[in-house]
Amino acid sequence: MQCDHSVGFGGSPNERGEVTLDAMIMNGRTMQIGAVANLKKIKHAVKAARLVMDKTYMTLLAGNDATEFATKFGLKQTNLSTEYSNELHKKWIDGGKVPNYWKSEEPNVFDPNHVGHDTIGMVTRDSQSNFACSTSTNGLSFRIPGRVGDAPIPGSGCYVENGVGGAAATGLGDVLMRFLPAYRAVVVNMKYRNMHPKDACAEALQEVLKYEPKSFGGLVCVNEAGEYGAAAIGAFRDYYKYSFVSMDTGRVIVRNWNE
Repeated sequence: MQCDHSVGFGGSPNERGEVTLDAMIMNGRTMQIGAVANLKKIKHAVKAARLVMDKTYMTLLAGNDATEFATKFGLKQTNLSTEYSNELHKKWIDGGKVPNYWKSEEPNVFDPNHVGHDTIGMVTRDSQSNFACSTSTNGLSFRIPGRVGDAPIPGSGCYVENGVGGAAATGLGDVLMRFLPAYRAVVVNMKYRNMHPKDACAEALQEVLKYEPKSFGGLVCVNEAGEYGAAAIGAFRDYYKYSFVSMDTGRVIVRNWNE
């Protein structure tokens, strides 16, 4: 999956200028998961994650070993960098390596002007009410090499459970993964508290703000009845949108999180 130079090949480079990918896929009927992190030289990260789920008893593979695994099952290695990502990295170097993610440096990583990344998250329900979800991302621009974000972490990037629903998150992953917002929305809020998806999203993200009031992110959720909703915190409140496919018409509809 690719979007606006912030997700997929040619997307956000790390401090070394490398483009790497994180991805996850989850089956809500079997609760099986496959994920890859810090994946190098493989363009189709979700396919690699699916191979982990289908071919192994593992949940998450990372780094060069994940690349070797994906290649073993036929995914071709390729250079994930592009002219765009190389130029982005050069400008970062020339600009004094700002922003960065070292506690000893400035500016603060919570500066909304330096969001610099995104995640594609998808939740699906078929005609038999089986749920599935997937995520794909490059992660933060100019991240420390080896960094793994929230996208491949079950319950953080996304989560589904048949009979309940599913959720997918995006935002400052290093904070969000501490709170498992997708799991909280689906299991804690919808399953056990019987919340509407919109309220389930809002409560899950408010939990993040209790401890990290400067954080930012968005969360979208759908339940078994087909009801859906979203919430956003921090800088994401200004622009977070989600899309859904109408079950009646098949049309793709885009909405702001607060509609």
